[in-house]
Amino acid sequence: MWWLWDEQYYITLEYEGLPGSPGEFVPVQIGEGWYGAGDTAWIETESPVDCGSYGYYGFYLWTYEPHDSGVVADTLMAETYVIVNDNYTLTAHYSPAYQVVVSKDPTSDNFGWILIDSEYYDSVASIVDWWGGGSYHYIGVPSIDSAAWGERYTFDYWSDGGDTVHMVGPIISDTSFTAYYTRQIMAVFAKNPIHETGWLIVDSVFYWDSNYVYGTLTSVWHCDTFGDPSSPDSIVCDSVVVCADSATTGCSRALVLWWTPGEVHYMEASVADSCVGECDTARFFYDHWSDGGDTAHWTDTINTPVAFTAFYDSRIRVRLFKNPPEPYGYFMMNGEYVYGVSQCDFWSRPDTVANIGVSEFDIYDDTLGYEGDTVYIFSSWSDGGAIIHDIGPITGPVERTANYDVFQANLSITLTPSMPSEWNLDTLSQGETKDMLPPDSIKVVNIGNVPCDLGLYVQSVSPAGWTPSYYSGHDKFTLLAEFNDEVYPPVTFSPIRDYVKSTITWADEEIFGPGGVNLLPPPYTAPDCEEHIWLKFIAPSYTTVFTEVRIVLQVKAKYHMP
Repeated sequence: MWWLWDEQYYITLEYEGLPGSPGEFVPVQIGEGWYGAGDTAWIETESPVDCGSYGYYGFYLWTYEPHDSGVVADTLMAETYVIVNDNYTLTAHYSPAYQVVVSKDPTSDNFGWILIDSEYYDSVASIVDWWGGGSYHYIGVPSIDSAAWGERYTFDYWSDGGDTVHMVGPIISDTSFTAYYTRQIMAVFAKNPIHETGWLIVDSVFYWDSNYVYGTLTSVWHCDTFGDPSSPDSIVCDSVVVCADSATTGCSRALVLWWTPGEVHYMEASVADSCVGECDTARFFYDHWSDGGDTAHWTDTINTPVAFTAFYDSRIRVRLFKNPPEPYGYFMMNGEYVYGVSQCDFWSRPDTVANIGVSEFDIYDDTLGYEGDTVYIFSSWSDGGAIIHDIGPITGPVERTANYDVFQANLSITLTPSMPSEWNLDTLSQGETKDMLPPDSIKVVNIGNVPCDLGLYVQSVSPAGWTPSYYSGHDKFTLLAEFNDEVYPPVTFSPIRDYVKSTITWADEEIFGPGGVNLLPPPYTAPDCEEHIWLKFIAPSYTTVFTEVRIVLQVKAKYHMP
């Protein structure tokens, strides 16, 4: 028979600073009790406390014994958590409270919430509270408050200059904090006939039709989005449904914008869109706006909810193929990219020149392993043009074919100056930080025939005992990494984006610095085919391992899909 024991510790909650005789005024406290070693205990103490003739008293600080560093998440918050590593006694300190008003301006904005510390107050424009002298608090409001009938309020600034959610304090007197908002009105956009490819530009912002389904519009005066204005179930104007998806009663993909009253706005429509239905050599192209403006024009001053419709007519088809047929890359047509097809169509005004192109490397990933992976490498166009080139003037339907050579894909990288590469950190103190220097530089070189992306993970730690972590701690080390083309290490690392875990993390536009993505194969040369790896190591703040530790950092590659 085996007896298994769990190590536990006791959390004691106390208070001080309240007036009157002992025990006359007792705050409600939550969280006292037994916890397993390493557990997280949530604790709360009541604030404010109504002390009768003495007035209100408010919490302002937790203290605790023994005072181990990092035990209490936030000693300034009445509600917080404790990392249980020992028996702890926590004391909530109180002081006479001041009256604090947190409000919105204009006061007609009572559609959202107000946050005070961890408490949300819904559908209010003002909150009156009592906060202890010397205390700190979090206050916050939404960035958008939604109202019915085509109206909403957007956050502008706090009276104290803070972010939408921020900390204030210390509180030393009666005070107030005001969140100022700007009223906005709704603008709805449509195309006629209804179709899903093309774009609009409104006030310098680009919108694809494929992201917004347009419906038939009437004159707009009062509009109701019935909920989240960024994804409404339907749009009703003057009791008439003016936008509805064909499959549902809603229009969650409608293009709805919000404007400040009293301003003018810039709008522009795409001149060539695809049609809905059976279309061969004709598609829909811009004709005129419902307000009589040009393709790109400025509106009159807008003071009420509005709707605009762009009317379209047809144009000429240009059809592109790949030879041999394969759907693994993209076609480019006048800056528009189409993925996952072996042929595609786009549409041009008569007598104009079109710019066409294709992906250089198209990769077939044989996940079943029957035939092996294949790479298609661009060879030539049927018209002899470069991989990206102009065609036209276009006077009738046009067809062009991009020819590819086919090879077995070879995904391969090497490290220089040698494999495996080593970075000897010598002897480090607990919590010490070590940055890689230029002589320690390691390069990853693409020696295959396909572009690749790079990933990193900690494969092993020997002897066992240490583990990678977001922060340095008890037998926890932090390893940060970045890829770049430089011969010097980065000035700073990001503990969030550059943290190497024990599971694979792939580089992208934000992870592991500016590089590690789309390393090109030969015959491309440096810097296109290689990346430098730069590392930063933070030793555990406390360790039970006092010997040489070998950490194996695994570098992996995957196909970079076009």
